[in-house]
Amino acid sequence: MTKEYKTVDAKSDMLVVITPAICKASRPGNPLKCAIVTAVKEQYPMEHFAVFRSTAHGRLKGQNINQRWMLSPTARKFANNFDQYKGTIPVDGLELLLKRPRKHLSQKFLKSKERKASVKASYLNGKNKKKRRNYRLPDALQMAGIRGRFYHA
Repeated sequence: MTKEYKTVDAKSDMLVVITPAICKASRPGNPLKCAIVTAVKEQYPMEHFAVFRSTAHGRLKGQNINQRWMLSPTARKFANNFDQYKGTIPVDGLELLLKRPRKHLSQKFLKSKERKASVKASYLNGKNKKKRRNYRLPDALQMAGIRGRFYHA
């Protein structure tokens, strides 16, 4: 049975340097052994680290709390290309930034009662509105070419 750890948002960004040697040692398609994870474990004292789509979760050695980072667009693109065996790494290495979640992507905001209430209110508001028809019959001016879809006199 695995132990469940509490997950919190990271307080600071993390800079990771990926070299060609790291890419050779890692496995594409495996979130626990991809190039980003291998680089992080070499450069930081992480007991556990995993990358999933746009987030990365890691636990420092000796701590009982998981931290959560958001992948920058460059890091996301690199992870997708690495999993598909595309692209090459420069000899100097590639610097990727794992960002701390901004306010509206933080777990504190996403799980707050205020946000849940606003999402529910928005859903109920849209549910009660009458849907507009997708297609409207053309009128005489449209048929004559005076008024078109993109031209309004």
